[in-house]
Amino acid sequence: MADQKKGTSPYATGGGGVTLERVYGATLLAAVLVGDPVPGLGDDMRAVRVQTQSGPSSPVDDYVVEGENASTGTSRRLSVGVRRDPTIAPGDEKFVKLLGDYVRIVIEHATEVDADRWRLALAVAGPHTGAAETKTLSDFARSQPTNDSFRETVARDGVTTADVRARLQYLDKAIEA
Repeated sequence: MADQKKGTSPYATGGGGVTLERVYGATLLAAVLVGDPVPGLGDDMRAVRVQTQSGPSSPVDDYVVEGENASTGTSRRLSVGVRRDPTIAPGDEKFVKLLGDYVRIVIEHATEVDADRWRLALAVAGPHTGAAETKTLSDFARSQPTNDSFRETVARDGVTTADVRARLQYLDKAIEA
C-alpha cells in the first residue's frame, strides 16, 4: 500500500479547485474571443486581455481581466480569486489570506478602486451560500456612499436576513485575522 503522506492529493491535481479554475479561465478566454461581457468587469467594458497567475500585476492573481470601453476610452481591471468551496469566515486560513490580498489592493490602489478602474471578484462553485450572502453585502456596499451608511443599512430591520448580517460579522473577523 502506498504511503498516503507522499505525493499529491487527487483533489489538488484536478478533482477540486484546479478543474473549476480551468473551466472559469476557458469562459474568460471565450468572452475575449467573441466580445461577450465578463461578469464583474461590467457590461460597459469589452474584455481585451486575460492573465493568469500574474502576481506582479495583482496580489489576487488567479485571473486578471483587462477591459476597455472603446467609446469612452476608459479601461478597467478585474482581479479574480478562484476557490471551489471556501468557508467565507475567519476560520478558513486560505480564505483569510485571499481576503488580505483583496484588502491590500483596496489600500495600495485606492484611487483606481474608488474610480471604478479596478474591481475584485471571487469565483466559486455554486450554489454557495457564503458567496451568495457576500454578494448581497457587496450590492449593499456599492449602493452606499460610506462604510457607516452601509452598516446602518445592513443593520436595519427588514432590509436583509439575519444570515447576511452574520456574514458581515464573519467577514469583519476574517479581515481582523
